[in-house]
Amino acid sequence: MSISIQNAITVISMIMLVYLVAGAVIDIKKRSVTGLYLGMGAAIAAVSALVRIAAGLPLPMVFFELLPGLAILFVAFVTGQKIGYGDGWMILFCGPVFGLMNVALGSCAGFFLAGAFSAVLLLLRKAGRNTRLPFLPFLAAGMGGIYVFTIF
Repeated sequence: MSISIQNAITVISMIMLVYLVAGAVIDIKKRSVTGLYLGMGAAIAAVSALVRIAAGLPLPMVFFELLPGLAILFVAFVTGQKIGYGDGWMILFCGPVFGLMNVALGSCAGFFLAGAFSAVLLLLRKAGRNTRLPFLPFLAAGMGGIYVFTIF
């Protein structure tokens, strides 16, 4: 039985979505993700990059797909981790799996959802300005939403 490249990319995308949801649960419970968990994400991203290169994606494009994650890692560094390094790494790993545009849109959707949730918490006086929220649940929702919209 042979598997087409497109089927492989679809399977890898679904694995990454499950990985993001599991990461969201871990982030909610522990407020961080482990290095081992991040290593699994790196492996998924590496396999996806290799499959997409085999499908004809130019190598420079793979590097461009890392830009949203690299930008968030830079912001995490500059702000003293107002957004965590783990969030930047997760966005970085999404690049080779979902592509540059989908990661940019999914990340923006995640930031929007996090902002809306924060606004509701502030209005209900359940949180203050410096309350820290886990971002991975919002990233998982944003990436999942973008993935569903790109399928249909």
